[in-house]
Amino acid sequence: HLSIRRQRQMCKETDGKVFAVNYEGEPVIKRLVRDSGSWWLASDNPDQRRFPRKECTQSSCIIVGRVIHRQSEQI
Repeated sequence: HLSIRRQRQMCKETDGKVFAVNYEGEPVIKRLVRDSGSWWLASDNPDQRRFPRKECTQSSCIIVGRVIHRQSEQI
């Protein structure tokens, strides 16, 4: 279960936070990272070969909102 707060603009406080994003038509949950003047979608998955970061441009990314709560249940 995820709780998402609507946030449409990226700013300094956004760096390193987790967001729900429409990336090229696909819904994804990724961490937004600022690097060399660009915004990137980064996976928390340690397998960076399978899940490389992707540049988040105005044409490829629609920010849905910031993930503010994640609840998981392990059995």
